Amino acid sequence: MELLLDTANLTLIKKALEIYSIAGVTTNPTILKREAPQNFYAHLKAIRDLIGMDRQLHVQVVAETSQGMIDDAHAILERLDPS
Repeated sequence: MELLLDTANLTLIKKALEIYSIAGVTTNPTILKREAPQNFYAHLKAIRDLIGMDRQLHVQVVAETSQGMIDDAHAILERLDPS
């Protein structure tokens, strides 16, 4: 069983990493807006930096069409991991 945190709260993520063997973090636009109303991508980058590249980071896209969802996913990936 994998444990994924459903949060964008950096303090909670740090605490959970100390206590649990988490597989990663999952979040959505509502949670992100509450935690980082100014800079969505910078906050996702901070989460990525906390959990490292070995853990999963799941982010819900907001587009309503399949092509829009793909485009959203590519935009997130480009900003989080441009390599």
